[in-house]
Parts: sequence; structure tokens; C-alpha cells
Amino acid sequence: MVIGRNRTATTRRLEELAARWAAAGVSLATVQSELRKGLNFALLQIPQRATTIRGVEAIVDDFAVATAVLSEVYLGERCDPPDPKLRLLTAALLAGDWPDGLARDCGIGVARSYCVVALSIPPSSRAYRPGSTHVADRIRIALADHGEGVLSRLSTEGGTVLWPDAGTDDVAAKAIPRLTEVVGAPLTAAAVEAATTDIPLAARQAHELLAVALSCGRFGRLYTFDDLALEYQLTRQSPARDRLAALLDPLEKYPILVDTLRLHLRDNLSRRRVARMLNIHVNTVDYRLRRIRELTGLDPFTPSGQCYLRSAVIARIEPTGPSVST
Repeated sequence: MVIGRNRTATTRRLEELAARWAAAGVSLATVQSELRKGLNFALLQIPQRATTIRGVEAIVDDFAVATAVLSEVYLGERCDPPDPKLRLLTAALLAGDWPDGLARDCGIGVARSYCVVALSIPPSSRAYRPGSTHVADRIRIALADHGEGVLSRLSTEGGTVLWPDAGTDDVAAKAIPRLTEVVGAPLTAAAVEAATTDIPLAARQAHELLAVALSCGRFGRLYTFDDLALEYQLTRQSPARDRLAALLDPLEKYPILVDTLRLHLRDNLSRRRVARMLNIHVNTVDYRLRRIRELTGLDPFTPSGQCYLRSAVIARIEPTGPSVST
């Protein structure tokens, strides 16, 4: 094959990427689907001029070379087919096992520390549409581009990613924006740095922190304990938490009041904004807030009342552990 004798730098780069995608478990069909979309996009960029035929021929030639490279890497000499041991390696690390043997089989070294990231994919991006690539596979492709050793357990709802020897600042600045781009919608994530032996605890904490962020209406970015330390602590089991959560017991029969309160506290106490979001008159918002005051004894119009009501809302968040993903 010509590719093997006369490889360009671009071809070599594609071979390296394809090897990573294969190792990450991304199917050849998925990669080819993405390649076809790239071909269609390139063809649409060709201006309607006399050089159109030559432009089309060049693009088709590039597409043929790329297809051949991908097939050779996936099916030929340079890369083993996707190995289920990679999933076992990820599962072992999340379970607290030290998988030296699995790591050697996969050709991946176990790092001394990881940035453990819990991901939540927006509902609008979860549905599979004919002709498109599953969102989890798009994320796997992007993760493979970030280098060797990045491990993941993903589903259409999100999952857990392990970045070797990485800090939360690097992940927030580089990885999350890239993943947001490939998903096509803002991702919400939470990250905890941990030694390899502490990955199970870090994963549980990251998913608990993510649950707190989502429940508090904090969407579209990566959070750490520095961002949500107070909110996280208020969700931990304690007598004080139970007392705070009980402050909202009188509202259990009135879910519409709870929804109004959450929006009021979340949207900087703007009653007009809450009215627009609920499609009601601002006077109706005022009536509901006064009703909350009557039922709970806490005034949502005063700083003290707002502090206790916000704490009570957070205290009623149910902590969750890592979601089961594939």
C-alpha cells in the first residue's frame, strides 16, 4: 500500500489518533461516520468556480487515504482491536484495586495520581439521531486526543473520567471546553484530585459534588470543592442538616411554592426574572413568596430568611454516588 511507503506527517498523525481511538474502544464504524461528516462539510466549502472539479478530486483523494489509514490501523498491523481489558482496568481503579497486570496488557502505565471527573451530559444531547455518532463515542474520541492513559466509564447521561497526573485547573481550561464542543452543549462536571489508591473515594465525592451543583442550578462548567464547599457540607448527614431540611416540610404539599422558591434563590432574587421563567405575573410571585413566609415562618424577602431558606433547600439534596456507566 502506498501509505506504508510514503507517509506524510498528516498521515502519521492520523495513524496515532486512530490507534488511540481504537485503544479507547471507539468503533471503526463511529470513526468512519465522523469522517463522512467531515467529507460532506469539506465539499460544501468548495466555491462554484472552474476549479471545482480539481477541488473535489483532491478532497476525495484525501478521504480515500484517510479511510485506508483508519482501516489499516484498526484491522491491520499497528493496533490490536479494541480490548475489553481497558474497561476492566478502569473498573479496577474505580474499585480501589491495583491493576498492574491489566495495565501491562493494555499498554498503559498506572499514574501516581489522577484528576477524577464526574460528567453530566445535558438531556438535549443524549438522544441518538440517525446518521449521527453516539454522544459517549464522541467524548471517547475527544478524550483519546488528549493523550494516552485517559480512562473513562461513560453512558449517554455522563460518567467518570480519570486524567493521569492532571490538575483541576488544566482539565477545566483545556479538556472541558473541548468536550463541550464535541457534545454541542455545555457540560456540567465536578473534579477531585486524588492519589491512585484514593480513586474510589474521589469518584464518590466528585459525583456527590456534581449532584449538588445540578440541584443548585449550577450548570455548564467544571466545579471543585473550592466552588461548592458550603453547599456540599450542607448535604452531609448530621442533626443540623436534618433540622435545616425540616424547615421546608410545610411546603411538601405545595410543589409550586418549592419551585418558585428555588428560582427566587437561584436567580439573584429577581422576582421579574422568576415571573418570566414561570410565565406568570410578578404579583403572583410576590403572593407565593408571602405564602412561603406564612407556612415556614422564614421571610424570603430578608437576608436572614433567605440564608435559612437557601440552606434548607440545599440540605434536602440527596447525595448520590457514581452513576453506573459503560
